[in-house]
Amino acid sequence: MSRILIYSLVFPPDQVANAHVLAGIVRELRSFGHEISVLTTTPHYQTLSDISAKQPLSPYVGQRVFKSDFDGIPCYHIKVPATKGGFFKRIWTAMIFHSLSLWIGKRKELACDIVLTVSTPPTIGLIGPLIARFHKAKSVFVVWDLSSENFLVDNKKNGWMTWVLRRIEAVSYRWNNAIVGLSPTLVKLIRTRCQSECCVAEIPTTVDVNLYFPRPRNNGFSGKHGWNDRFLISYVGNYGRFQDFSPLPRAVSACSDLGVKFICAGAGLRYEELIHAAEALDNKNWEVWGYQPIETTAMINASSDLCLILLDRKGAVGSFPSKLYTIMASGRPVLYYGPCETDIGRLIRENDLGWTVETSDVDGFIEAIREAYANPERREQMGQNGLKLVEKCYSTYVVARKYHELIQEVLAAPGFIP
Repeated sequence: MSRILIYSLVFPPDQVANAHVLAGIVRELRSFGHEISVLTTTPHYQTLSDISAKQPLSPYVGQRVFKSDFDGIPCYHIKVPATKGGFFKRIWTAMIFHSLSLWIGKRKELACDIVLTVSTPPTIGLIGPLIARFHKAKSVFVVWDLSSENFLVDNKKNGWMTWVLRRIEAVSYRWNNAIVGLSPTLVKLIRTRCQSECCVAEIPTTVDVNLYFPRPRNNGFSGKHGWNDRFLISYVGNYGRFQDFSPLPRAVSACSDLGVKFICAGAGLRYEELIHAAEALDNKNWEVWGYQPIETTAMINASSDLCLILLDRKGAVGSFPSKLYTIMASGRPVLYYGPCETDIGRLIRENDLGWTVETSDVDGFIEAIREAYANPERREQMGQNGLKLVEKCYSTYVVARKYHELIQEVLAAPGFIP
């Protein structure tokens, strides 16, 4: 089989969701017979001491590049600032990452037949092909987030940034042998902007079904927190600029007669905002937690009667939240609040995975909660629908098989080496 270099901003021991998704795909690609190496950063999103101890980083080139072992896969970590920070700090982090990637990527230890580059940041799609060129290899750019679309929604404020990002995208598409989009809309957008004749494929993200799977609703974790006799609604994920938490305060108050419990668990720049909103409401039916280990998030899903996905227009257009797959794999129904004529809205409706409510329709959001509360049989059926769909389309094996086939197709094609 082939030698694959994974080039990504995040990878274990970083605990962010995309790192877990990518790790699962990497394991499966190795099981297909590929030789894998990883070029990434030092953990800078979320880390846990016990996880880091299982995958310790040792100096590789001074104190700038470190090396670790992930289940026998060599990983090279470029040191970057420990937190994301604001806009300019993120640019600085990307500059450090990319410049050192070009330097370290020349080494024979990272020799490969193909570079699999995963966004974000968008500039990473330029660096992957350059690393591939050092080794006379081909390159595939995996677009998990189309940044220009997120900025385009707020065009008056971010029009100049949209222009810059569109130029970066255009060059990235031209320099790579194949582009991967994770949803139909992303693939369509990429194809309309891809001036070269490279392959454009649709491959979704995935979920670890060994971690997220149906568990009893009433379990030890739920009992410990006093949720066994409550109707639990949970949001697990990022507290970022693309999430829309606006319906929660009204919903918490409006559903107090039902004894509904709301739990938010995650991390991000809006964490303090949510804490203040919950405190201002002074309602014990809403708790806001910080970052939780992935094992805990799996138990929150299992303990939930209804799981939330909350997106504003910017977040719904340029990306697809992988948390939908973790909810489905847990056998739980979803309540989606956001633009409904999007890939995620259509997927939920067409497969009867839960309820969809259009942005700004807070009354509809509350009505959906009440309907879910009153219909346990429907919730059960929706959860089963999601579980079957995950097994068919979104398990790590199924998704990694698609990458395996794409890699073989790209390597066999007589196309250019960037």
